[in-house]
Formats: sequence, C-alpha cells, structure tokens
Amino acid sequence: MAISAANLIARAQSIAGLGAAYISGFIANARWGYWVDDGVEELYQLMIAADPQLFRQSALFTLAGATNWTDLTALIGTTPSAVLNFRQLLGVTRNPVTPNRQTLHRFNFAERDVQWQKPTYRPMGNLLYIEPMEQAPGDYVVFYGQGCAYPFATAANLDDRMEPWAEYIETFAAIQGLVKEKSDTRALEARLAAIAEALEETANRDAGEPDSITDVEDDGSNPWL
Repeated sequence: MAISAANLIARAQSIAGLGAAYISGFIANARWGYWVDDGVEELYQLMIAADPQLFRQSALFTLAGATNWTDLTALIGTTPSAVLNFRQLLGVTRNPVTPNRQTLHRFNFAERDVQWQKPTYRPMGNLLYIEPMEQAPGDYVVFYGQGCAYPFATAANLDDRMEPWAEYIETFAAIQGLVKEKSDTRALEARLAAIAEALEETANRDAGEPDSITDVEDDGSNPWL
C-alpha cells in the first residue's frame, strides 16, 4: 500500500495526541512534513546499519586510455533530483559480464609501488579511482547503496522497503511535535527505541547461513593461482 507524506503526517499528529486547534494554529503543516522527512532519514540510517545490502543497486562503466576514474554522481545520477542516489560504496567488479570477472579490493597506499599488484579501487569523495593507472582500462560494475526519497520534499510515496517500519517515522515526527508543545515524550521515545530494536533483530532473515570472513587474497579471477 502506497504511503504518502500526508498519510505519515496525519498518523504522526494522531500519535502525538495534540488537539486539532493546536496543530492548525501553532504547528504549520510544512513543519510536520520536515519532521517526517527527518524521520525517513533516521530510519534509512538504521536500516542500512542493520543490512548494508538492503538498498543495493549497480551501475556499469568503462575506463579507457589514461583515465583511471569515474564520477559516481555523474554515473549514477540522482533519483529524484532532491536526493543523492549514491549514498555508499559496496563493491567493485572488473570484467563483470565475462567468466573472468574479478572482485576488486580497496587500494592500500602502503603497497602503492608493489610490482605486479592486482587492480584495486580507491574512493575519493564522489570519485572512484582504479589503481594502478596502468591496469585501469576495462569494464567494471560498481555496487552501491541507493539513497531514499523524502516523501514531503519530493512528493513521492514512502519507499516500499520502509513501509513495514512506517511507525518509526510517524513516532519520530510525533515526538518533535510534543517537544514543540513542551509535553512529555518519554513514552514515545521508549516506543521509538523498541521499533529500532525490532528492526535490527529482523534485518537478517537468513538464519541458516552465518556471515563469513572476506578472503582478500582470492579475487575470483583464477582458482589455480
């Protein structure tokens, strides 16, 4: 079910339990919208902390000649324009559409002059470099954490992945309304903490396969080397 900013605001006002006259006379609707969007951002941070892969997307790029970098914001763009689509880097693969695809690991500056080193990636702000430069030309796919839309600022519905936790956003906004009204927020703060705890506990539903340690020596390019 699509959840709009208006739905979130109405529910937040109901949770706050403030009278209609107070809401309309002292707290502008836009202020509730800003609080809702702040709640969306806080929920997003909780969700990616619990499961960094939850908002994962990918994009292909090619490097040629003497160029060993790509601009991630230009490559990935913004969706929508008010929200940066690229929020965090999750991984880089070389030759992604061939049997010889290769996982790249982060560049280690202390090993910058090691001979015969394998290609590595180096993020610098919104730029992604492939090192060493001599080995940079080629095809790549970058995996990244996508941002989320803010319902009030962008007039978009709440992200589907956030819908099960919409109460967190509504409770967050309700607390801000009570703070402005100088009312007690302890009960709602306890509820907010309980929702966050439940989110963390249910983030990983794959109970049959535990997390494993990353083998940084094996990039998958050749099992016999």
